[in-house]
Amino acid sequence: FIVRSSLHPQVVMPFDPRPLRADKLGSRPHPLRAEIERWAKELRIPSVEIYLGAQVPLVCMPRGRAALLVPASVTATAATRFAVARGLLLMALSLTLPVRLTTPEFGVVFAALLRQFEPMHRMEGVDAHAVDDLARKLSRVMTRDRQAEIMPFALEVLAHGTTDPETIRAGALELGDRIALLASGDVAGAIRLLAPEGTSPVEAARTVPAVTRLLKVALRERFMEARLAAGSERPGAIQE
Repeated sequence: FIVRSSLHPQVVMPFDPRPLRADKLGSRPHPLRAEIERWAKELRIPSVEIYLGAQVPLVCMPRGRAALLVPASVTATAATRFAVARGLLLMALSLTLPVRLTTPEFGVVFAALLRQFEPMHRMEGVDAHAVDDLARKLSRVMTRDRQAEIMPFALEVLAHGTTDPETIRAGALELGDRIALLASGDVAGAIRLLAPEGTSPVEAARTVPAVTRLLKVALRERFMEARLAAGSERPGAIQE
């Protein structure tokens, strides 16, 4: 549902770098430029605008279908290379909305999207006035044909799916972790990205749930079969 409906919120609330005091990198050099361009080429993303921000909540955050927000002071490490892969893969999958927005913001967007298919839908814990305002804006950009196309997925969510914004956001990030691991094979980078600063890889494997779950995925035979089937065993995929 989110993948199929994500275009419409992007139209009415595009990425604005000003609140984050982020600047477009342009043609200037950056330690991660080559890695970003390599993944963009592999994923057939024509071009990616790179923004630098002083205060960025994630290492590399996808900000739309063709923009990536990176900390200004970041260097090329196993963790940041894995973050680049995750960010661009989420971008390619049209799953940027749950990641680029805060949980309250995403809650408003999700509720407003569901309102397009169930006008009486109400979601607890979100700003009702903000939902009403965004729902009206979305109704002006979502065509009837597009609404009919998305309707079965929306009804499935309304009937059986979760509508908790934090759960969906965490799920999108964990999906990004798994797909990035599948595409890169970089277990070390994944652990360094997900582990709290100062935590050893062994300790992280025991105490950080996201790391534990990801390592279980990496150790499955089906994981290696999927990597081979996808042609992901390329030179240099496993780093540090």
